[in-house]
Amino acid sequence: MNLAFLFCFLLSVISISSTHLSYDLITCTNNTVDLIRNYAKEKSIELNKYDEVKKCLYIDEDNIVIFYGILKDTRKHVIVKMQLFSNFSYDLDPIHIEGPLKSMAYNSLNKVLYWYGLNSLMVTNLGNNVTRIHLSNLSDISNLCVDKKRSYLYWIESNRLIKRLNINENSIEIFRDSNHKIVQSIDIDFQSNYLYVIERHLLNWDIIQIDLDQRSTFDVIYSGKNKIPTDIGVVDRNLCYWIESENLFKFTSFKNLTTKIFENVSTFYLNKPNLIQESISNSLLIPNETNSKCSKDCKNNAKCEFVQLNDSDSIAQKCVCDGLHYGEFCELKMDLMQFCTNLCGLQLISNVELHSFCNCSKKETTFNMFLLRTMDVVSQVLFDNKMSSINVPSNYDYFYVDKIIALLILLIIALLLIITAMLIRIFCMKTNTKVRKRYLFNRKNSCKIPDSQTDHCEIEIENCCNMNICETPCFEPIQLRSVKKVEDKRKLIVNMEQNEAF
Repeated sequence: MNLAFLFCFLLSVISISSTHLSYDLITCTNNTVDLIRNYAKEKSIELNKYDEVKKCLYIDEDNIVIFYGILKDTRKHVIVKMQLFSNFSYDLDPIHIEGPLKSMAYNSLNKVLYWYGLNSLMVTNLGNNVTRIHLSNLSDISNLCVDKKRSYLYWIESNRLIKRLNINENSIEIFRDSNHKIVQSIDIDFQSNYLYVIERHLLNWDIIQIDLDQRSTFDVIYSGKNKIPTDIGVVDRNLCYWIESENLFKFTSFKNLTTKIFENVSTFYLNKPNLIQESISNSLLIPNETNSKCSKDCKNNAKCEFVQLNDSDSIAQKCVCDGLHYGEFCELKMDLMQFCTNLCGLQLISNVELHSFCNCSKKETTFNMFLLRTMDVVSQVLFDNKMSSINVPSNYDYFYVDKIIALLILLIIALLLIITAMLIRIFCMKTNTKVRKRYLFNRKNSCKIPDSQTDHCEIEIENCCNMNICETPCFEPIQLRSVKKVEDKRKLIVNMEQNEAF
């Protein structure tokens, strides 16, 4: 009887496990794994045995979730494989690792898992067979990403370089150097052969699309500022996800719509094939009939793209002009006046031939003003109407009015502080009290002030004969104060000696 019951239980487990559960997104937060289908949390799994659960992966064909965490009882770092069933989940044998894990990626074609930690790049077939990939000069690696079709492993190194490893040849090359920008996260759309990168400079960041075969070719598909994303997952250029301040955002380019779909998310994983199929069926992306090549004959290096018509799911072909041309096929070229009017709707000011300004309102564009040295520069300036941004060639000067105004305000404040300090100093000097001594003298050789104080002194009249050069301070009568010439002063002194009443 017991054997029959056990046999029935095993059959039920096998039947449950054979049921294919497909989830679009897997999110991790602290000790919780959320399974998401159709942008709704369908199932949440509490992981009470683990702390700091992060770096979730999902193996769709086996219904397995892989995550990194720390065991609460032993504080050991482990990579956990969790088998999902309809009503419960089961932890398979964990992979014990040394030290914290920084990044991991799964290759579903070869069924191998890569991870990086403690300056070592490791690989396993999800069993207990763990192999170290012997590579030199590995330092500060993050965001591992697998190109499943071409057997490349990409990663970010030192927050600046994007490197890739040829898995078959075991050789490393620099794929992209961001120079002064910081690389936040990368993801690969291996079906369309594109790498997506979040790059930031100060508080400004961009999501760029790079052709894996022509790495010098890239496009900016989204721009933002202030809050910097920490992780990105891309279906293709029309639908991408990122984490910003532990909030998961979804961006649909055809609707130009950014939506916050979940909160309190530390990491997430995209089940890309399912998302692509479901997104197409729900008209979130381009319909199937538009997957063919855009055939519109665009002029002047304009791009032919599929666009979604306003308030409709219909798709049309459109030539996206560079801002210097217009028309249905971008066949017409605009002059500088038209360029500025199209850019910000204001008039062109200053000298057109030497220094040309497009004075734009801050509400119209992210740049208030930019400087073009000559008319020839106009042909090199690219204006993206979708992004509302201007790319000026690096060999020409450009500036923002916001920065100039801020600098002028700082200079004015500094000048006011200096003037205030000088006025305070002058006022203090004027109000500084000094001891004033009053002296009287007569025709005798010396005289003493009747009500003299301790700070008064006696002086000799002979020492004050010449009031202009006398070093000893003495009292000048009222008559002497108005006399300017030395001879007149001497006459007054003689008269004073002869007249005792004076």
